[in-house]
Amino acid sequence: MSKSVIIEKYNSQWPVFFEKEAQKIKSVMKENVVEIHHVGSTSVPFLAAKPIIDIILATRDLNSARKFLISKKLGYRYKGEYNLPLRDLYGKKDEFEIYLHVHRVDSPEIELNLLFRNYLRNHQEARKQYEAIKLAASSQPKAAEKVETGITKYNLMKNDFIVSILKKAGLSGVCPRFVTQKAEAKFFNMVKDKFSPNSHITKNSSLSEQNPKKIILYKGTELIGAAEIVEVTPGRFSINFAWTNDNEKLLKKFSRTLEDWIKIRGTIPHF
Repeated sequence: MSKSVIIEKYNSQWPVFFEKEAQKIKSVMKENVVEIHHVGSTSVPFLAAKPIIDIILATRDLNSARKFLISKKLGYRYKGEYNLPLRDLYGKKDEFEIYLHVHRVDSPEIELNLLFRNYLRNHQEARKQYEAIKLAASSQPKAAEKVETGITKYNLMKNDFIVSILKKAGLSGVCPRFVTQKAEAKFFNMVKDKFSPNSHITKNSSLSEQNPKKIILYKGTELIGAAEIVEVTPGRFSINFAWTNDNEKLLKKFSRTLEDWIKIRGTIPHF
């Protein structure tokens, strides 16, 4: 029997619980917390939502943050990256279930989440439309099942609306993502198959493509780049190729992000 997606009416205790948890996290982590935000549907007044409190925590060091979060004082469980490189997702069950999204301070994903949240807070019609989409998606058979990329069918059904709101909200940051959408997979494969080692592309053709990490790059809501990271030996990664359709400066920045991922993921233990 497959799990279902449960959507509940807005609960005024959701933001109250967030404030309590945020203060607890800050009291334990102290200067390791640079920013902390309530995001997701439970952060939008009057919006029906899954009763899960989504929290963004910005920190300077993901590995240091991990030590605090999995300690007995906070009691979080590491859940993985899912579709975002250099985002650590943690969870725990308290009065409400919590998803804690830990980003580095420079992550454009922080702005993305705040733009989406604030747009829904300030536009009633968009909020009503999003609620209708969520309710319709949650009622579909097997809505909670994950596709092969690890994302649920429920989240896939919301994606087009989310993209439309981010366009209206003026999202312009450059965000790397793991491939989870059909359009992303198509774009990634086009880049990998078509582009030769020139025109803002770097490639290491000698590497094995076993267990590749397929990464795409967004500028706002537009796909502008792709890269592949392969695990050469357990815990040791290398960039197979990286490409953008923008300028050399952006490619270098994209490559540095990939190198940071390799540095961090090569040392972080698997839970």
